[in-house]
Amino acid sequence: MSFVFVLLVAALLGATLWWLQRQQKRGRAENIERSRELPPLSKEQLPDFTPIAKPATAPPQSSVPGIVNETSADITTKAVPQPAAAIHWPDQIKLLKDSADLNAALTLCQQQFPKAQALQQAAIVLRLQMKQQLDRHQDIAPLLAKLYRCAVMADLFRIGVVPKPANARAAMKQLATHEFDYQQIGHQRLKLLNKSDIRLLEQRWGKPVSHSHSEAVLGALWDNICR
Repeated sequence: MSFVFVLLVAALLGATLWWLQRQQKRGRAENIERSRELPPLSKEQLPDFTPIAKPATAPPQSSVPGIVNETSADITTKAVPQPAAAIHWPDQIKLLKDSADLNAALTLCQQQFPKAQALQQAAIVLRLQMKQQLDRHQDIAPLLAKLYRCAVMADLFRIGVVPKPANARAAMKQLATHEFDYQQIGHQRLKLLNKSDIRLLEQRWGKPVSHSHSEAVLGALWDNICR
């Protein structure tokens, strides 16, 4: 009995050792297979993660003649040049005043006569020029006459004047050589003049006889210009 038992134990032990050895060989074979380099992909074969290429489409045509649509990437690298903004004449006058080029500033104002803003700016420039002349003890009579003329023109071409010329620029040219009568027009109706201007006028020209709107003093001459 004991001999048979020993044989059975030996057979069971041998079977166990054989099974363990077989499992060990299989594990080694699998490890070798996993560590082997993969064969290179053929040119006709695509990897699974490669996205399918979409057919190229032409960009939509712009509705503006001469302008083609661009992608956002193109726009960042191909900016369309913008034309430099033109400087408006009031800003040009300011630049000239700031640079102390008063003669050029006055010339530019005169090119815009009889616009109200141009006449106002001309008055400012003339006051600056008169201040310079007074500081140098020089005569300001020509500048004061120009200032008074600007004030009369501002009164003639004010909003609401009756009658009113159809072409203000042409009307101004017809008055280019006309001498305005200070004694009749005075200064009280001329809104462009300030207190310092009036004091200078009265110091040099005296007190006027009357104060009237410019078109009332011009009378028939102004009526003919406005026809």
